[in-house]
Amino acid sequence: MKRIGLAILCSALATSAIAAPKKCEELRKEIEIKIQAKAIPTYTLEIITAE
Repeated sequence: MKRIGLAILCSALATSAIAAPKKCEELRKEIEIKIQAKAIPTYTLEIITAE
């Protein structure tokens, strides 16, 4: 039972490390690629400040 709990804890910690935040420009490029793949003719994609 302890092994199962340890395995769950380790996998939860590893998942949070993988989900690190991305830089804005990198995320914008990924979103833009997805939009272009769907052949959307016109769109506006802007990075705005959190303020």
